[in-house]
Amino acid sequence: MAKLTGLSTHTIRIWERRYSAVVAQRDERGRRHYGSDDVERLTLLKAVTERGRPIRLIANLDAAELMNQLERLDGHARARQSLAADLPLRPLRIAVLGEFLPQRLAVEADADLKLLVADADQSRFRADVKELKPDAIVLELATVDSATAALVDELKKCAGAGVVLVVYSYGREADISLARKKATLLRSPVSAEDLKRTLGLFERGEAGVADSPEPRTDAALTAFREVPPRRFSRSQLARLAVLSPEIQCECPRHLAELVRSLSDFETYSQQCEDRNEEDAALHAWLHGLAAQARALVETGLGRVVEVEGLEKKLDDE
Repeated sequence: MAKLTGLSTHTIRIWERRYSAVVAQRDERGRRHYGSDDVERLTLLKAVTERGRPIRLIANLDAAELMNQLERLDGHARARQSLAADLPLRPLRIAVLGEFLPQRLAVEADADLKLLVADADQSRFRADVKELKPDAIVLELATVDSATAALVDELKKCAGAGVVLVVYSYGREADISLARKKATLLRSPVSAEDLKRTLGLFERGEAGVADSPEPRTDAALTAFREVPPRRFSRSQLARLAVLSPEIQCECPRHLAELVRSLSDFETYSQQCEDRNEEDAALHAWLHGLAAQARALVETGLGRVVEVEGLEKKLDDE
């Protein structure tokens, strides 16, 4: 089996024991026996994992679903290669829906990456991309939700773009998995180099993010009910995040990114689906906790803004 599939015997045993990717028949001596269907299945699983999908997410898919995954991943790869092949002739033209990322790209962009259009208003953005036809679309979202996949489809059709990147802070695993079928997902924050690497302009490299739930007590869920108002708008945070080239202290940028991330988690916890009363209480507590933490960091950011004399740079247009 190892020779036929290209997998090591250790990997085959791990996939079988831990993920039930295949179930071998055993003879009276306990030796494993596999059939042709098992060979096909492990070969497909190997191909999909080599393209970046973790085995835990695909181990239970049937052969047809694995083939669909493989075709879709290869389609994304061909699209990225096509874009990269076109780069010697002109820069990659991207359109960004969002507030925070466009201002960062305006500072970091170079000859390989051209910010064609950026807007936080979806209606204006749709009209712009329909007319300008960007090479790739980047969606900056606080949360990935059940509507994200449909939004990706709509913008692809509207702009005629084959590549869509979604830059997000939070989301439920089910919504993220659904959106990943339509677009490439990146966890915020990202830089211009991250975008270029993902689009194939650099050798691609990906890093996983591990989530570890914190222990809680029922008594703790009664705290943090108050939600303080937000002190800075998203556009103000975006401007603060790109002030580092103008001043030596990078605290405004780091603090602005912390406030934005906490604000995004506030939105996510508020939108999170409530399965029962306990679940609703937990998310209400998390919402209040994130708001309190955001307000605390905002206090620090406000102090830095005052000391550095940055108040005039925060005037909303």
